[in-house]
Amino acid sequence: MPNASAAAHRPTIGIAAFHALPAIDPSRGGAIGGTETRAWTFARGLAVAGYDVRFVVRSDGDAFERAVEGVRVIGFRDRWFERYVTVGRAIAKTDRGWRLRRLSLRLLAALPLVLWHRAFRLTRQSPTDPTPFFDVNAADVWLTFGVQQTSAGVIAACRQNGRPCAVVLGCDADVDDWFERQPDRRNEYGDSGAVAAFILRNADGRLAQTPWQRDALRSRYGLASEVIRNPIDLDRWRPGDGGDFVLWIGRAEPIHKRPIEAIEIARLCPDLPFRIVMNPADPTTAAAVRARLPANVELVDFVPPREMPELMRAARLLLNTSSVEGFPNVFLQAAACEVPIVSQAVLGDWLRRSGAGVCGGGDRERTAAIVRELRDDASRRSQLGRSGRRFVEQHHALADRVAELAAFCKSLHPAGD
Repeated sequence: MPNASAAAHRPTIGIAAFHALPAIDPSRGGAIGGTETRAWTFARGLAVAGYDVRFVVRSDGDAFERAVEGVRVIGFRDRWFERYVTVGRAIAKTDRGWRLRRLSLRLLAALPLVLWHRAFRLTRQSPTDPTPFFDVNAADVWLTFGVQQTSAGVIAACRQNGRPCAVVLGCDADVDDWFERQPDRRNEYGDSGAVAAFILRNADGRLAQTPWQRDALRSRYGLASEVIRNPIDLDRWRPGDGGDFVLWIGRAEPIHKRPIEAIEIARLCPDLPFRIVMNPADPTTAAAVRARLPANVELVDFVPPREMPELMRAARLLLNTSSVEGFPNVFLQAAACEVPIVSQAVLGDWLRRSGAGVCGGGDRERTAAIVRELRDDASRRSQLGRSGRRFVEQHHALADRVAELAAFCKSLHPAGD
């Protein structure tokens, strides 16, 4: 146990991960992404290590503040965000203009208010203006997750109030090379190059998930960062006996996660059962997946977080079909459970280094062939599983990664030493 004197000199650490409430309280429902899982895992680990942690989320109900697993969780209400989400989910932009996806009473109530809100510019004038939703003076040091608009507002508020704030990269796209060359260009989530460049250059520190992200940030923008690998609680994710199905986990969207690729790989392995756990984030992609399901695929919309370790332990293989990732937590979860990983395109170097799986080099047919080969080779699966578990024990254990993060936060707030 840390002594009282040491605890008194520790900085209070704030974490801004606005979409993480479902990771904290799964009973509320909603998607739980890798970034949110990572942020909450770090927060709980810091609390166990004796740090005072404030975790800010967007509430889907009333504003609140309460302790959860030793972390002070602060929920704020943003009704305009909720209205914009309602409109965004119902109306799609196409090359020919706008298309109505679905009509609902919520849309009829929200649309005129959103149009009025935009017409009179009643929101912040720029995403790089300070966020008004919470007081950054609640913590000595802040971490904001992801290169996206909410991080810009948090960084601006911290600068305004003299609080150091670091950005934690969430994926490789957070260091894309076009941010300053094309400031008006927007990514698929609507964030502009100008906002991304503001975040990277105005943060007081930057945390990368991988050496590749660190090197890309330096070579493309001349910015330094530290690498802290994703953490995993190895007591929760333990090896099992394996099963007979191939597991795919992700959200329905066509660019990054690509569930359609998983469906096509399943077609190439008709005698092997697949289980696809898919958050229907994009209704169009989700509908396309459902329309193309082959007989050997079981589709699941949601699995409660508490049941995920059991599901992973029951899988024979984990399949990943992403086109780009930062570092997916699901890889660590599979490796910790000794489930071999088959990746279609991403993190081939990590799979080779860890020995946790095999990459298909971006080729669908090759990836399906790897799945078929591993299906019948119990010895090879066992070898990959043991190697993966050993690697995450050595490089991704929660307590070690939390110690690195705590040291980084202290470096941003020397008075806390």
